[in-house]
Amino acid sequence: CALPISPDEAEQKSSLGGVYKLSAWSPWSINYIPFNFTNPTSGPIFSKLYFRQAMQYLVDQRQLVDSTFLGYANPTYGPVPVADSSQFVDPEEQKDPYPYSPTAAQSLLQANGWTVNTNGVSICSTPGVSTGDCGAGIKQGQPASFTLEFASGSPAVTQEMHQIASDFALAGIQVKLVSTTFDVVVGSAEPCTPGTACSWELAYWDNPWIYAPDYYPTGDQLWACMGSGSAVLYAGSNVGGYCDPQAESDIASTESSDSIQAMTVYENYMARALPAIWIPVEDYALAEINKALKGASPLDPLLEIYPEEWRWS
Repeated sequence: CALPISPDEAEQKSSLGGVYKLSAWSPWSINYIPFNFTNPTSGPIFSKLYFRQAMQYLVDQRQLVDSTFLGYANPTYGPVPVADSSQFVDPEEQKDPYPYSPTAAQSLLQANGWTVNTNGVSICSTPGVSTGDCGAGIKQGQPASFTLEFASGSPAVTQEMHQIASDFALAGIQVKLVSTTFDVVVGSAEPCTPGTACSWELAYWDNPWIYAPDYYPTGDQLWACMGSGSAVLYAGSNVGGYCDPQAESDIASTESSDSIQAMTVYENYMARALPAIWIPVEDYALAEINKALKGASPLDPLLEIYPEEWRWS
């Protein structure tokens, strides 16, 4: 509800509204919480698509956009930004492949060997690799309990992380939040190397990925893996060690084909494969632009300004 304002304040707001136009500055970005697929304990759980799907069903992106960011954000549904229309965004990625549904999340876990404890901690009750089992590497009684480190400093992000953790709990997925500095988060978020300490499970550094200066939204830097076994190498920003042969093939096709269809196949597969937890992208800034200043809008999604194009009218 709106708070009452004085006539003087109303006049001032009206006056300012007549001079300036408020423009939300949406970047050419996606946003996500990476899984650590290489963590020896939680990695086997994250590697199961059904578990990642259950977690994504518990992220209410529309509610986060509307309530946490007051509408000044855009959802992430896959590896291609959807804030602005472009030739790269396929219609399938413009809608949420995993709309918020605690019931769907609970059903997925129950169908794959988990005893769901709403607002508690779900456990693997049927280990094994057969249909209906938890899957390879998941032990009897292993809890769905993880630590999420996130960068401190933003009240909106803190609210967002607490909301996400609260929604995860609806399917008994316990997420213990640890607020720390940006440097600590990015310093620990890298693929585990055998023989070295590596305990992170989920991380968020509050810095969406922007496709600039690599404007083409393929996934070579984010999701590519090279080699196999102990010799596996990951692309520079593949902090969670995601490695999927189909993704590898699709990424290669986006970089060797002249057809936009290659990008469509890639983005639709990745949107559903969930290499990370998709979350909203907060607008970069809110710009008040004098209505007499021409050439300043639309705002560049690559976050550049072009004063040479500005003129008074």
